[in-house]
Amino acid sequence: MQQLLALVVLCLLTPVTVAQNLVATPLYGTARLTAGFADDPYPVDVLAGGQAAVGHLGTECVGFITDSQADFIVEYQAGISELGFFVTSEVDTTLIVNDPRGNWHCSDDNEYVNDAGAGINFFTPISGSYHVWVGTYNLADTGANALLTITEQDEQYWSSHNRGANVNTGQAKPARTLQPVEFGDDRSAWSNDGECDDPRFSGAGMAETLLEEDQFRDATDCRTLYEQGLIRLMETGSESSLGRIERGSLSASDLARPGGAFMDVFSFEGTQGETALLELRSSEFDTLLLVRSPSGDVFENDDYNGDSGRSMLTLTVEQTGLFQVEVSSFARQETGDYTLTIQQLP
Repeated sequence: MQQLLALVVLCLLTPVTVAQNLVATPLYGTARLTAGFADDPYPVDVLAGGQAAVGHLGTECVGFITDSQADFIVEYQAGISELGFFVTSEVDTTLIVNDPRGNWHCSDDNEYVNDAGAGINFFTPISGSYHVWVGTYNLADTGANALLTITEQDEQYWSSHNRGANVNTGQAKPARTLQPVEFGDDRSAWSNDGECDDPRFSGAGMAETLLEEDQFRDATDCRTLYEQGLIRLMETGSESSLGRIERGSLSASDLARPGGAFMDVFSFEGTQGETALLELRSSEFDTLLLVRSPSGDVFENDDYNGDSGRSMLTLTVEQTGLFQVEVSSFARQETGDYTLTIQQLP
């Protein structure tokens, strides 16, 4: 009897750990996103915090959440992009993410977010469900407005998207303002297949292979996906020619660099004072990105953040003129498809 009594007392003194619910409907919805999604960054207004402590999830986990259901779920189809989550608020927030493998990831402070923010970045995300909780460091801050942001952009650019949260829970989001677009007709051989084959567009609804001859020739598919927000019209005709995406393929018929690596060459007009971001991605070869300035200076990047399928350069334009961009591979005679993004940073 004494042993039984001791056991009962021990049970009463042992803290109860309440498991986070991965089955319940999330409080603020679900997003189905595919790598390259058009609405990047993707914002979600939430109320942070809850009554449940999260210390039992790991040594890096702090704060309080609502454990009965996730705040938000992202159903993600992975590609070659990274996937990031960060939160901003006027109170000290924390962030908890359960990945598709069931692993817990926690953040209190993130150097790329404001002082009260938290952020988690998956450099090589996998496809599946990401359950997200926005917590508060202090229990008293539960219920504060917060903004959860989902993005494929690199962490160093997160701060440019920080803004105060303005929760409109239960209210419809304002309609997107769509610019007039000339979609053309349906004369492409790939028309009405549910994908946009017009290379003037980019986003999650695009076909894998794009041909120049399909411009203005897949109207129905492209119009539908554009109105759904799954694709966007790439910027063209800007003074600096920054703001475009090039899709291509290295092949044995291309020009070759010294050493035998194949290369494709592009160019853009840079204006003094602009900041240009160039990013090369491929899942089929070890990327190498080179940029030559009008004065002949050469800038080069092989593996960005240790990713052999990604190269990136950020350049401040010091001299107005034509910049030459070389898309190539680290090893000789590598071939395969790639995506080159050239854009202007704010």
